[in-house]
Amino acid sequence: MASFWWWQGLKVAVSATLLGLLLSRVEPAQMGAVLGAARPDLLALAFGATVAAWALNTLKWQRLLRELGQQVAFRRLLALNYIGIFYALVLPGQVSGEVMKGLRLAQAGGTVSSAAVSIGVDRLTGTLALGVLGVLGLALAPAVAAGQAMLWVAGGATVLAGGFLAFLATRAPAMLSGKLAIIPLRRAREGAQALAQSLSAYRRSPWALSIAFFQAVGFQALVTLSNYLAAVGVGVEIPPAALLWIVATVSLLHMAPISFAGLGIREGAYVLLLHQYGVPLVSGASLALTVSGIILLQGIIGGVLEALAPRVKVATS
Repeated sequence: MASFWWWQGLKVAVSATLLGLLLSRVEPAQMGAVLGAARPDLLALAFGATVAAWALNTLKWQRLLRELGQQVAFRRLLALNYIGIFYALVLPGQVSGEVMKGLRLAQAGGTVSSAAVSIGVDRLTGTLALGVLGVLGLALAPAVAAGQAMLWVAGGATVLAGGFLAFLATRAPAMLSGKLAIIPLRRAREGAQALAQSLSAYRRSPWALSIAFFQAVGFQALVTLSNYLAAVGVGVEIPPAALLWIVATVSLLHMAPISFAGLGIREGAYVLLLHQYGVPLVSGASLALTVSGIILLQGIIGGVLEALAPRVKVATS
């Protein structure tokens, strides 16, 4: 337990250091001027694009659960997605939001295996979409010095996520079932059996994974649109294709478990990659903080929903 909190403290220190370094390189007055001249209408549209993105993600999650025999209302899953954003911001660990929304789903009557498998597949299809769009953006955008390195990041994420998703859908169910006898603890054996059964549902319905992937692409496209509207709103000029791979790369780097809730990593990477296209540091920092503000607002909504939302029972079929 002591090592856990030591590691979390280290991640907080990393976030604080990275944010401090970033803010030390810009004049507060200049950043205030950029943010003061921002267009509220475009920032509102940027937030609206994130709402549309999470609505699409919710449809994806709902379909993934339906394949596992779990019927959950759209609005409840949408609330759980925002609750996940809230916990990702306030709890240590990069996957704390996913764990908490899965826990809330299980508490509502869903099975633990269905919650875990659906969220895992949701995350994998999302990572695969990030990698594909990152490579596409790099192919279409004007070439920059950092592009080659980021191509390896996006390409590697595509291969890893795609390979692991294919493994889960084809080989994992049989492997789990075949190893059940050697698991000594009864509850662990039952859990592995439940996971195998859940994964088998996707093996029988490959179209569910294909549709989930395209929905993940749509989600990321809407997130990129949100970032583009925010960029225009604060006066940042950037080619849309460039922003496509920058947002994908920042999202992938944000997954690295070396900072608290991705703070510092997200903003620093954003500013450095934007600077490759001639965006001044003060403008890049203003945009990065604006995007972080949109994420924070979503987290606040999730916190309110966590406090007020009733625990709705999950129907099984």
